[in-house]
Amino acid sequence: ITDSQALACAIQGVTAIKLLKDVVPGQTVLIYGASSGVGIFAMQIAKLKGARVIAVTSESKMDLVSRFKPDSIISSKHPQCRADYILDMVGGEYVSRNLQTLAPRGRHVSISTQKGARTEINLRLVMQKRLILTGSTLRARPAAEKARLACEIESKIWPLVKTGHVKSVVFREFPI
Repeated sequence: ITDSQALACAIQGVTAIKLLKDVVPGQTVLIYGASSGVGIFAMQIAKLKGARVIAVTSESKMDLVSRFKPDSIISSKHPQCRADYILDMVGGEYVSRNLQTLAPRGRHVSISTQKGARTEINLRLVMQKRLILTGSTLRARPAAEKARLACEIESKIWPLVKTGHVKSVVFREFPI
């Protein structure tokens, strides 16, 4: 494994494991941005947890995504399907649509806002379906928490990488 792959595994892996910690076998996980580093890692973690994975990506990236064997791949232009868990890297108007897509007691996890940080949601729908909306970013966490996450990388990520159960994808390297 190269230094770039190791770093990618660390960042992508801890993000995916933290965000998908509540996924249980048999659930359907919908992953937006499935061709991104976090998306690829999240697909693999969700599959290891026994979830059904639906990958959402652009048509030009479907071949890359298919290498990681999601249960299905759908175009980001037509992302309608039912899910128990949504990992959303898009934000904006997608959030409202995602809440309609979620099954009762579903969970929506926001980790990026590519289409905007603001959205309008129907709180009655959230209450009726008993949905959970949450979000996360590593950037804003204190140093002590990041140190704890580093320990988790060693205990949870590296064993999966060493055994070949998960792989990272490095799209581009830049000289330092």
